[in-house]
Amino acid sequence: MIKTNTVYQIEKFYEGMKKYWHPVCSFKKLKYKKIIPIQLLGEQIVILFLQGETAALLDVCKHYQAQLSLGKIDKFKGNDCIRCPYHGWAYDRFGKCIDIPQINKKISKNIKVPSYQTCEKYGIVWVCLDHNSKSEIPDLPEYDDGNYRKINFFEKETTKTNVLRMIMGTLDNTHFPWVHGGILGSKGKINQSKNNCNFENNYLKVIYSIEQPNNLVTFDQSDELIEKSKSVNIKYTNYVTINTIRLVKSGPSGNYSIWLSSCPNTFNESTNFWIFSRNYDKSPKKDKDYLDLAKTVRLQDKVVIESQTPKLLIPFNSKIGIPIMSSDKPIIEYQKWIEKLGII
Repeated sequence: MIKTNTVYQIEKFYEGMKKYWHPVCSFKKLKYKKIIPIQLLGEQIVILFLQGETAALLDVCKHYQAQLSLGKIDKFKGNDCIRCPYHGWAYDRFGKCIDIPQINKKISKNIKVPSYQTCEKYGIVWVCLDHNSKSEIPDLPEYDDGNYRKINFFEKETTKTNVLRMIMGTLDNTHFPWVHGGILGSKGKINQSKNNCNFENNYLKVIYSIEQPNNLVTFDQSDELIEKSKSVNIKYTNYVTINTIRLVKSGPSGNYSIWLSSCPNTFNESTNFWIFSRNYDKSPKKDKDYLDLAKTVRLQDKVVIESQTPKLLIPFNSKIGIPIMSSDKPIIEYQKWIEKLGII
């Protein structure tokens, strides 16, 4: 068995990923529950909705280190705050302690818990653990385009893999016939398409064409004007960042977009946020069919991706993996980029 990742490799991964925005929870769920505990890059964080704004604090009280996420949202002098369940210390959305019930004097401004950058986009709450973020939240142009029908699929269960392996697995197209036979590929028919890879506006952009079986995500099954066949030629245009990938499939009926952003809970566990968009067959009644097919593909991938060890990617110079040019070119370019950024 290949050795597990070392403490040095894990710490390097955490430090390298801190400067990027990560999806952490559904904004709708946050507004409903008000307090959500999450894990991000090995840190326990509490996500809050205070004063009409999202906030993220380290999930620990400065007094005796109880979890703030076990507390409650309260009011103090007209301001929203979170109260520790142990002794009632209260903190505002910036992490400043604004009330200590056991004392009757001004509270030192040094009594505070770490707070982090947060924002809401695409119905998702995002967090960056470093106040000097390296990049913007990845684009999803279909989200605000009225010509597209959108479906959110925010996974409740984590995936036992590193976020980099999750993105790499979604980028990889040569596994289609083996893992997704009958949906994204046909067993025995190997994809040898040419991958056009280049960096464009902070994205790794990958373009290729591939024959895929006739189904919902290749073209509109109800369109009588389109000639039905066993397979359809699909053009993929993929846009990849550190923790997000957007795959745009262009076929006879139009575009089907798959957008995945994965949250690195720890070095070996991730939570996935998917948004599927289509500009054809847009009836809401068909959403379940599209989502069921997407879930089937997801479960097929999950088994294989969770089996990969070590969980965190190993640099190329370790010679543990044996990539193949040119079929593996997209994932080779992605890993080279990750290594250049000092994340692995």
